Amino acid sequence: MKIILNSDILFNTFLIKNNLSKNFQELFSICQKKGHVIIIPLTTLLEFDRAQLESLNTKTLKLEKAYMLLESLNIKFTRVEPPEVIKKPDLIELVKKSGVEVRVENPTNDDYLEAHKRACLHECPHAPEKKSDEMRDLIIWMIALRYAQQDGNAILISRDEVHVNPRGDNEANSVGLIRFKSEEEVLEYFEVETPAGKLIKQLIKPIWEDLLKAGLPLNQDVSIVGVAQPRFIQGTEGISNAYCLIRLRTFDGKMLKTNIAMKIDNNVIVELELSEIMIDENPWDKKQLALLPNKAISLEKDDYKERIDSLKELIGE
Repeated sequence: MKIILNSDILFNTFLIKNNLSKNFQELFSICQKKGHVIIIPLTTLLEFDRAQLESLNTKTLKLEKAYMLLESLNIKFTRVEPPEVIKKPDLIELVKKSGVEVRVENPTNDDYLEAHKRACLHECPHAPEKKSDEMRDLIIWMIALRYAQQDGNAILISRDEVHVNPRGDNEANSVGLIRFKSEEEVLEYFEVETPAGKLIKQLIKPIWEDLLKAGLPLNQDVSIVGVAQPRFIQGTEGISNAYCLIRLRTFDGKMLKTNIAMKIDNNVIVELELSEIMIDENPWDKKQLALLPNKAISLEKDDYKERIDSLKELIGE
């Protein structure tokens, strides 16, 4: 999978010296293990370099002022030239340190032409009322769409309004472009791809329509952002209970977080309870929700009985 980075998530008000944030290092490490590729659009690289150059100039000026102060006080010191100790970071090298594959992506001519048209006509995902043409953001949007269409999916990490607003939902969903506002959200999303996360996802799909009918402001399409603390109770005929803390995407791009408890009888979800429902860290209208979905589930074949029989044989029963 390709993971495209916008410049706003890399923004720092200080000069980066050795590494990006701890979350980014963890993200790159996971991507390296899973074989994902980090894509740095040229636009992102140029904006990162510009911001870091400003920080470099500010730090250099502070150092020169410190030297001047020491001289004015007749304090002896060994002068070190600013370029020897203050250097602009190389973004690509910072990413490569984790061992993950990283590419700088130049916009194609088609990317430029389509972004230019959308900027001029204020077409989606551009906001019609915006005065700015948002050209740079639209170029990154076109690159992300292109990669998603080529590979069947891609991730765009950005907080920019053009990239995350609901106006882009249909186009993003049509090519498998998944959008997150931070590297933390991507790390949570990767938990969905663990065996436990995949199982939760299989359980959520059949009841998604029930969640929508209950009034939860979710996307029409199943949009699971993160899964945490998954727990399962195994019955003789399969899973009898499932619990987790889950994050879901709302229809307007916000984050819904809730605890989910399911009761399952003979591969049918008979009871569903949601508690501590929060949207962007604010309590939802209802503190909890109880539903009776009665929806059949189709899970990947489980070898529960075979494992029990093997265990009995091992202990001599």
